[in-house]
Amino acid sequence: MKKGWISLNRKLIDTDLWLSEVFTRGQAWVDLLLLANHENGYIRVSGQKIDIDRGQCGWSQLNLSKRWKWSRGKTSRFLKELVKDERITQKTDNRNTIITICNYSIYQDSSTPDRTPDRTPDGHQTDIKRDTNNKNNNNNNDNKLIAGGKIYRMPDGKIENDDSLFERFWKNYPNIRNKGHKGKAKDIFLKQLKENKNYEEIGRGITKYRRYCEETGEKNQDMFRWIRDECWKQEYKASTRSSTSNTITNSIDLARTDQHNIKSEIQRQEILRDLGIG
Repeated sequence: MKKGWISLNRKLIDTDLWLSEVFTRGQAWVDLLLLANHENGYIRVSGQKIDIDRGQCGWSQLNLSKRWKWSRGKTSRFLKELVKDERITQKTDNRNTIITICNYSIYQDSSTPDRTPDRTPDGHQTDIKRDTNNKNNNNNNDNKLIAGGKIYRMPDGKIENDDSLFERFWKNYPNIRNKGHKGKAKDIFLKQLKENKNYEEIGRGITKYRRYCEETGEKNQDMFRWIRDECWKQEYKASTRSSTSNTITNSIDLARTDQHNIKSEIQRQEILRDLGIG
């Protein structure tokens, strides 16, 4: 058996090269090693905070199956095999599955500076700290997704940080009228995140609000006020005024049609009389 090791940049797990094809069993094992936290952190599932320790990752079998392009059965059998071989342990509840890598320090020795990982894509959202004391890590730090903040796993599987998450929401926000000052909107958005507001709920609210504005033609609020007032909690339905307006418009169109039909009938009767038929 060959000895030694190589360091892998965690950015690999988000590349097309890594994700484009069905995973092999060996690739799936390495993927678990790369998904595991390199330091204690936490994730959020449906807004609830779940602690994730070093060497653990919070991924459900469903999400792993999607990521690896496997069936649920194959994923379940593979994880059970890893448990039997004492490579991992699993703790499952009704919210999530916590996978613990056995002897994680064998694969990731935290005492070796050159082996400090770039970031911790742990499944949803994790605190990450920058090592500012180690000057030898400058190159690695350039590859960090984010330092001193959080990361967020989106429903489409992409990982976002504070900045890219805001950009995603800013792009999706309705723009029938100007969205307002982007800088102010971002500041209030980040403030809501620091107060542990559910970013998934905010995202769903923006999508609903966009559809509402498109369906009703109503001009959107500027994004700063919309977030400040927590408008993502509102139920967006077509307004009564809009429905009434549509009803009135339809009635006018029908009346015009009837008027046109009456006028045509009068003209027809006049023509028949002139011909001596009527």
